[in-house]
Amino acid sequence: MDLTKFSNFLPEAAGFRPPAGPRASADAAPGTAPAIGGNAPAASGGNNPPAVAAPSYMPFYQGDPLARLPGPARDFLRNLESDVDAASAAIGALLDRLNETLLSKQSAGNRLRALESRFGNRLDEGDPSLIDARAKLAEAADEYDRVRAEVDRRSEAVKPLRELHANLRAYCERDLIHAPSIEAASAVVSVPALKPNERWIDIIDRARQKVEKLRADAMAIEDAPIHSTEAKARAAAQIEELAARGRPNVLALLEGGRAFEWPSRYKLGDISFDAAGKPVGTAGHGRWEPDPIALLCWSHKNAILSGVLDEIDRQADDASALTDDQRTKKRRQVAEALLQAERLEEALVLAAAKEGVAIARRSDIDPRAVLGLSDSCPAPRRDF
Repeated sequence: MDLTKFSNFLPEAAGFRPPAGPRASADAAPGTAPAIGGNAPAASGGNNPPAVAAPSYMPFYQGDPLARLPGPARDFLRNLESDVDAASAAIGALLDRLNETLLSKQSAGNRLRALESRFGNRLDEGDPSLIDARAKLAEAADEYDRVRAEVDRRSEAVKPLRELHANLRAYCERDLIHAPSIEAASAVVSVPALKPNERWIDIIDRARQKVEKLRADAMAIEDAPIHSTEAKARAAAQIEELAARGRPNVLALLEGGRAFEWPSRYKLGDISFDAAGKPVGTAGHGRWEPDPIALLCWSHKNAILSGVLDEIDRQADDASALTDDQRTKKRRQVAEALLQAERLEEALVLAAAKEGVAIARRSDIDPRAVLGLSDSCPAPRRDF
C-alpha cells in the first residue's frame, strides 16, 4: 500500500520533530519523570526502532502524585486524609447507633399501639402498662433525636475538611501531574501581631475579605470588554472569511456549461440533550445546505462591514475595555497578589493554632498556600 499520499497527515509534515532521547524506563521509580531530551543510546541490534522521548511540551509523571511533593506538604496532606478518615469512621459509628435508636423507637411505638388496640374502647389512661409504654416511646424518641442531632453536627463539622482534602488531592492529581518540578516556597510570610482586644478570627476575617476582593477583581478582568479597535479587526476578519466562503463556484459553468454552484455549508444532525441539558448525541445524518449568510457577505461585503463597524461604535465601552496586553498584565498582577493574600491567610490560621485557637481553613483556598508550594507551581483551575 502506497502511504506517500498520506504524508501530509504525518507530524513531520507539519514541522514536528519528536525530540531525541531514551524512552522512560518501564520500571522507573514511581513518581519520577520520564527522561526527556539527551542522546538516545545506540540500538543493540534487531529491527527495533529507536526510542522516542515523550514530547517536552507535555511531560506526564506517573505514580502517586503525593510522592513528588516536598516532605512537609506530603505529610500535611496525608495527616489531613487520616483526620478525614477518622472523622468519617466516627460518623459511621454514630450512624450505626442512629439505626439502633430508630429500631428502638419503632419497637416502642409498636408496643404502645398494640396496648391501645387491646384496650379498645376501654382505654384506661391511668393503666401502668400504658403509662410505661408511652414513657419508653418518649425516651426512645429523645435518644433518636439526640443521636440524629450529633450526626448532623459532626457531618457539618467535617464537611469543610472533606472539601479541603478533595480540593488538595484534585490539585495534586490534575494540576501537578505535568509540573516538571515541585518545590517548596522559600519566602516566609510574616504574621502581624494582634492588636489589643483583637481576636484571631478578626484578623483572619480581614485577610479573607481581601481574598474575596482580589477574586472579584479577577472576575472583573475576565468580564472587561475588548477595545473597539480589536472588535473591528475581528469583525472585519470574520466578514472576510464569510465572503471568501460565499463566492459562487462558476468553474462547472465555464468548463462544462453546467449550472454553477452556490455556496453551501455542512450541517450536522439535530443535537439531542439529556434532562440536565447536556448534549448526548446527534439525531439523523448531516447534510449540505445553502449558506445565505456567506453569500450575503460576498455580494454586500462593504455594506455589511460598514454596518457592523457602526454598531460596534454605538455599543463599545472603550473606557472599560482592555487590550490583550493589558488583560494579560492585570491577570498576572492580580494572580500574584491573590496568592500572597492566601499565603497570609494560611499563616494566620497556623499562628492561631499554635496558640490553641482552631480556625477551619476555607475548602477552596489555593493549594499552593496550604501546602507551602512555590509560586512556580501551576495555579489551580478554578472559576473564582
